[in-house]
Order: sequence, then C-alpha cells, then structure tokens
Amino acid sequence: MAPPTLSEAKESPDQGGGVKGLHLTSLMDMPLAAGAGSVKPSMVRHKMMLEERERVVKAYRDLKKIKHELLHSNTASLKWLQNLK
Repeated sequence: MAPPTLSEAKESPDQGGGVKGLHLTSLMDMPLAAGAGSVKPSMVRHKMMLEERERVVKAYRDLKKIKHELLHSNTASLKWLQNLK
C-alpha cells in the first residue's frame, strides 16, 4: 500500500535497452560549471529578461483582447442577422 515510485533504468538507449532512464535524473547528474549554480544573472541580463517577459505578457493580452473583440463582433452580427427574419 505504498505510493508509486519512479525508478531509473541504468541501461542507456544506445545499448539497445527498451527502457530509458529518467531525463531529469540524467540532467541532474551532469556536472555544473565552476560556480554556475550560485551566480546570479547580471543586472543587465536581469533587466533584459524582465523586458522580454513584459513584451510577451503584453503580446498575450493583446491577442486575448483581439479574440474577445472578434467573438463579440461575430455575436453581434449573428444577432443582427437573426432579427432580419
């Protein structure tokens, strides 16, 4: 009655094994560059990332707004056509 567990196969796909190891585990086993895990991004890089995030969020909101307006435009046109009968 224990919860399910994930197990990792030690056999690599190149060896013709049918079961592949967990991808995340293989990434975790990779050595990090010296100090790469503890280095914060530079202020310039951080600012660039924030600007890119804002640009993507704005593009997403604009797309949602266009879809919303198109839906209401089509709904209004349909109602107008139904009232012609």
